[in-house]
Amino acid sequence: GQDDDSSAFWDYLTLNPESIHQITYMFGPRGTPASWADMSSYSGHTFKFLNEKNELTYVQIHVLPEHGWDCLSTEEAGKLAGSSPDYNQAKLFQQLAKGERPKFNCYVQTMTPKQAEEFRYSVNDLTKIWPHKEYPLRKFGTITLTENVENYFEEIEQIAFSPSNTCIPGIEPSNDSVLQLRLFSYPDTQRYR
Repeated sequence: GQDDDSSAFWDYLTLNPESIHQITYMFGPRGTPASWADMSSYSGHTFKFLNEKNELTYVQIHVLPEHGWDCLSTEEAGKLAGSSPDYNQAKLFQQLAKGERPKFNCYVQTMTPKQAEEFRYSVNDLTKIWPHKEYPLRKFGTITLTENVENYFEEIEQIAFSPSNTCIPGIEPSNDSVLQLRLFSYPDTQRYR
């Protein structure tokens, strides 16, 4: 019937070529990480870092697994999607319970306001990446996962995934219109649930 027309999804993508970067990740090997401990994360959006003089620097944030990333084969991913859809959650829980301590190195790419004004496209364009040759990754820290949560409801279910939760003093959202929308819509969705 009409409800199972998969062409609508692909029509959207082919009519919006700016989606190709995300779709390449999603349908490539990185779309099926072998473990959440092997999964890279990115801010996607541009944020602003402010120093003590209130001077801003635009940043893109990258959180990369210390030992690199491992992925499932298409066959493994297909099998697990049907037999164990919570595979990665269970695997990470078991890794932490066994005393494994996955580490992620944290990096930023930085751009001054002047560089942003002169850059060839908007630094707030969510569909584009900043070239690493021009704006290299600069390590600023490491995240180490050390333990499982004790109260799943309090420590997981009540956490709202929202960029507004990451804005601590010294970090602010940019004027990226999609990010600005998410600052309001994600907490609203969480409250509705």
